[in-house]
Amino acid sequence: MAGPVVWDRWSRSIDDPVMAFADIGFMFDIKKYQCSPKQVEKADPPLYRYHPERFKAYRDYAEPVSKFYRQKVEPSSGMLTVGQLNEIMLTMISELNRRSMAFPRKQKGSHPESSLVIEAEETLATAYGRFTQAGRQIMDFPPALIEMLARTDIDDIPLNSIRLPYASQYIHFGPQKDLELELGWFVDGAYVEQRGVSGDVRFTLTAIPHDHSLSRQWYVFPEAEYTQDFVGDYRLMDLSTAINTMLSDRLDSLKVQQTRKGGDITASVQNELSMSGSSIPD
Repeated sequence: MAGPVVWDRWSRSIDDPVMAFADIGFMFDIKKYQCSPKQVEKADPPLYRYHPERFKAYRDYAEPVSKFYRQKVEPSSGMLTVGQLNEIMLTMISELNRRSMAFPRKQKGSHPESSLVIEAEETLATAYGRFTQAGRQIMDFPPALIEMLARTDIDDIPLNSIRLPYASQYIHFGPQKDLELELGWFVDGAYVEQRGVSGDVRFTLTAIPHDHSLSRQWYVFPEAEYTQDFVGDYRLMDLSTAINTMLSDRLDSLKVQQTRKGGDITASVQNELSMSGSSIPD
């Protein structure tokens, strides 16, 4: 038994609580109605601008995942076994279901599928878990440094020459208005992880919503993110070649998947190209 599901929620401001009680008192004995004070939204955490801080502020399962990584996950690579991933997912989905059932079902008609929420949470939960396992290291890049880095040519840097100070760290560079992962979600940082062997890395881009209330409703609205592993053969490539090869492989995979479904791959291909700042030629 999953428990009760909220169908709809209605609220209004009142001037006279006594008269309001008299007006709706007859509903109190009807089991399908529940009258209660309006829920107060949780305030943004003081360090909301940093993804790890806002992630843990709105998710009860964040601390259990953090503890799980510290106690059970191999620290040098952060790789999970199937059983470990299932354990993390069970913790996350339990909270997702609990919160989702308390959200008015009538208002979910136009909302994204829950599978999209689960997919986003899996990516972010594992990135956050590894981040906490490695000591919760946040690097805050000021705008001046970001501007200088944007003008620096790093295409020829071999991946296996990259040395990270920690097994995982979060790099914060603030909302980038020209990097919008989803409508209203702006790239603001990235988790950068070592994956064991020198040159094997994972990048997980995070995004901050223009509407901060979306962070509180992560169980309804999937948080925009993008993750990519550069492992194996990629470690022998320079950064530019690795990105181009990864993108080509990803697009080939999409074409195969879409061909099997008999669908139009235009939207998916355009989305992949936009990640690299490109677009489909007219």
